[in-house]
Amino acid sequence: MPGQQGRDGPRYGEPVLVLLPNGQRKVIVPRPGGFTDTRYGRISHDALTSVAWGAGVKTSTGAHVEVHRPSLPDIQMGLATHGTQVIYPKDTSLMTLMAGVGRGSRVAEAGFGSAFLTMVLACTVAPQGRVYAYDVNPRVLATAEKNLGLVSQCRDVVELRIHDVRQGIPQEGLDAVFLDMPDPWNVLDPAHRALKPSGSLVVFLPTVNQVSKLLREVQRHGGFTDPRVLETQVREYQANPEALRPLPVQVVHTGYMVFLRSRLKGEG
Repeated sequence: MPGQQGRDGPRYGEPVLVLLPNGQRKVIVPRPGGFTDTRYGRISHDALTSVAWGAGVKTSTGAHVEVHRPSLPDIQMGLATHGTQVIYPKDTSLMTLMAGVGRGSRVAEAGFGSAFLTMVLACTVAPQGRVYAYDVNPRVLATAEKNLGLVSQCRDVVELRIHDVRQGIPQEGLDAVFLDMPDPWNVLDPAHRALKPSGSLVVFLPTVNQVSKLLREVQRHGGFTDPRVLETQVREYQANPEALRPLPVQVVHTGYMVFLRSRLKGEG
């Protein structure tokens, strides 16, 4: 296949991060004979797959662009479909870390939506782990499947199902349960039954009113302990040594994260 690079460079069908001369980032999935138009000219996909990672290629106008491996946040923010309100990488990274999720973990997620958190969980627990992802809205399934296809190396560990976890979580002995839904207090019983002792319950909520109600219900329930409420505010700067300052437009507040640990059944 003309232009196809070996093991140390981009391949057709796999995401590539292209850095434009003005510092902008563009994620492209090259295809044989394809091209992508930019303000600096047309980028040949065959040219992208003919160079090594970190190299440069010329556009149709002679502009120099660089070719790099994309991170998962690059893929999510530059290529994935935002079919619903998504959980941003600044939040999913902290949620995963604080939950103690790692390779081989078995986790459940309710409210997968566009599957941004699902993608992170899948690539964290793969290849031995498992992600059981649930949503009540069948219309989000196609978008979730499409986005998971962008991390095909992790896709096999995910089971997507349309199911209301208020009626129960089918699995037991889980390491963590993640909830992104408007009424997570209605899932405290199912989550407690599904989690192993000292397993993590992580809830993402957009308003403080919901956080307050959840904390009150957690106290009444008695099956969870060690409550923590966090939010992340990441401030990106213009990376110019002569004009270092915050970017004028950026996402700051997105939501609140509640972290809990499950008590041994019968305790509390």
